[in-house]
Amino acid sequence: YRERGHAMLLHYRATLPHRSRTVPLLVDGSRVLRDSTDILLHADSLAPASRKLFPSDPTQREQVLKLEDEFDKRLGPQVRRVAYDRVFPMGPAMAEMLRGKVPDWEIAALQRGYAVAVAVMRRGMNITPAKADQSLVRVRAQCDAVAAALGDRAYLVGDQFSAADLTFAALLAPLLDAPQHPMRLVGPAWPAPFLALREEFSAHAAGRWVLRLYAQHRRP
Repeated sequence: YRERGHAMLLHYRATLPHRSRTVPLLVDGSRVLRDSTDILLHADSLAPASRKLFPSDPTQREQVLKLEDEFDKRLGPQVRRVAYDRVFPMGPAMAEMLRGKVPDWEIAALQRGYAVAVAVMRRGMNITPAKADQSLVRVRAQCDAVAAALGDRAYLVGDQFSAADLTFAALLAPLLDAPQHPMRLVGPAWPAPFLALREEFSAHAAGRWVLRLYAQHRRP
């Protein structure tokens, strides 16, 4: 596949022609997949047996689908809210974390219109300091629950890496710093509150597990 990255809000230029406001979005010929779960299922249908993300066992498959949906709804928005709230104070310099991942002109445009962009994002994603603090409590609770569910096991469902593991790892990743992450966010100077989040979750049992998943399953 070929990935095309875009800066926040400016991604609409790429997604609206496909009748979508959100990412990720996968275009495979004439087929357009506008949801991460649909993309995972599509990829899984094309994958060899050794690399399937959804178990063939009906009970385990249902467990994976349930966890993937739970993380998508309960973890992703919470991580996004708290992470953005902690990095917005960087000002236009925040856009530099996208350097090399999106067109340069989009970085320049985001920097020029930074105040407006932040206002739109805060309103659209309900990002306030109070809401971010509430989201942080929920992220911690979700991490505690996953750590408890894992125990000494390597994976959430069965004995193979699945879409449940992938989804949790991908959604918690902004609060970590996995060297193998394909969109590693290397900021010019992260604010102390954001660095504190990364330190906290990197030390959490669930965070350590995610970092192991990236090391074991994410190819360079």
